[in-house]
Amino acid sequence: MAVSHSAASESHTGTTGSTNQASFSWTHAQTGTPQGVLVFVHTISASDFISSVTYGGVALDRIAGAVAIDTAGEPGRTDLFFLGSGLGTGNQTITVNRTNNATIMYASAATVLAATDTFVTGLLIEEQNQSLTVENIDDGSVSGTDSVRYCATYTGLAAPPAAGTGSTLLTSIDLGAYGAAMVRETTAGQGSRPVGFSSGSDDVAAVYTAVREAAAYILTADVSNFTLVGIDADLIYTAVTLFTAEAGAFTATGIDATLLHAARLTAEKGTYTANGIAATLSHAALIAAAKGTFTETGNPADLRHTAILVAEKGTYTFTGNNADLHYVQSIDINGYVGQFLVSGNAATLRKAWKLVAATRAINANGISSNIVYSGNVIRDEHHYYQIQETDPRKLVMEDYPNNGQFVYYVNHYLRIL
Repeated sequence: MAVSHSAASESHTGTTGSTNQASFSWTHAQTGTPQGVLVFVHTISASDFISSVTYGGVALDRIAGAVAIDTAGEPGRTDLFFLGSGLGTGNQTITVNRTNNATIMYASAATVLAATDTFVTGLLIEEQNQSLTVENIDDGSVSGTDSVRYCATYTGLAAPPAAGTGSTLLTSIDLGAYGAAMVRETTAGQGSRPVGFSSGSDDVAAVYTAVREAAAYILTADVSNFTLVGIDADLIYTAVTLFTAEAGAFTATGIDATLLHAARLTAEKGTYTANGIAATLSHAALIAAAKGTFTETGNPADLRHTAILVAEKGTYTFTGNNADLHYVQSIDINGYVGQFLVSGNAATLRKAWKLVAATRAINANGISSNIVYSGNVIRDEHHYYQIQETDPRKLVMEDYPNNGQFVYYVNHYLRIL
């Protein structure tokens, strides 16, 4: 499925915008669940008076490089906010939180449908006095699916500009001596394609972009390494199909090291490592270690929404202050020397549907260690679950119950329900 335009809305109609209020909101009418939302905020000033923008209560990202500012004549600016995942279904409230002053502000929004998460690319801005024309916006597509291009502008024209060739007008407002408008390309496509307006010369603050599906990439290290290093080291929204390390390593290192939405992580005699103060690995369908190691270390370190964790003669280690491993469908240790370790201050393993250990252990080591709502605990002659706190006398080693019973462990307490 390609990206397609879904719906558009605006904060105000008529000839007035927002003034002298701490925020302004409107309802965005939406059918189904969108995979992306753009909000263009226009300010009749070159100054930034926006504190945040939310969609259904979820904060949107202010897109770096997606601000256009006109500083002469009739000053104005356009700022783009976007989110490409985790959006609510149906109609949602959009709120722009702003400085409470007399400056006029107005905003427009568009949502898109897609098969996967989306992101914005091909950013272009136009500023200061000039004529508006359509511009070619390149989505950099390697996925073979269509993207949709959008443009929104502040204008000093006496009337909002008309849509250019191949573009469809979505919203506009005439505020007298200035105004704003938003268009999209009429037909979605791939590569470099035109979108924009057609007008005479006047003050301009325009932002152009394309909304694209996350591409399905394969990252493979054969006797080599893939390394992501940075203060905010993020590998996200790429719909990664497969991470494979054959005698190689995948490493994400950063103060905020994040890997999201990976379908499969596999280490064959290799290593996957995420190191960071806020290290997060989310939404992975399968993590398998065949004679390999998966390690996530950070403060706090999170692994969540994983379907299956498998260790064959391998080790999964999760270490951090507030270390959380939750919403795991299955933990399966089938190896001779395999184990899963969760270590930290407030170490939590929760909502795992199935825990299986063949001759080895699942360990949660922490001051506030929890194994919560684990269904279908598999009994084996040699396997055990271990909850270890700082006091070694509180080590729990039990011959666990038959299938169908549940283990509920909370703060120094173990009960069979």
